[in-house]
Amino acid sequence: MFDNWNAHMQPLPYRVVDPPQPVTVDLGVAFARSPRSRSDGLPMRVRAEGLVLSGTVNAELHAWVRTNLGDWLALVCCTTTSGNSKGTMDLQQWVPSGSVRPVDS
Repeated sequence: MFDNWNAHMQPLPYRVVDPPQPVTVDLGVAFARSPRSRSDGLPMRVRAEGLVLSGTVNAELHAWVRTNLGDWLALVCCTTTSGNSKGTMDLQQWVPSGSVRPVDS
């Protein structure tokens, strides 16, 4: 995953999580909307068939990476649904660390 990243300083700015660990992801934090975004005027077809990017989903944590501004991003795999729950999409996504929580054992 990080084969092309020649980091020399310790600690490294990335870490693979092997085996992947169960976490939850707050999609509303991971995919923050623009303050000007509004959904109340959207057609029903968009609300029904658009991808749900809110709420909390179960996920697997695969890696961490640090940005040049000091923030941490988590590589997670999860599944989300369409608004009417008739469709699903598997995501592999880098998300902000604040959107990820460990699953209690």
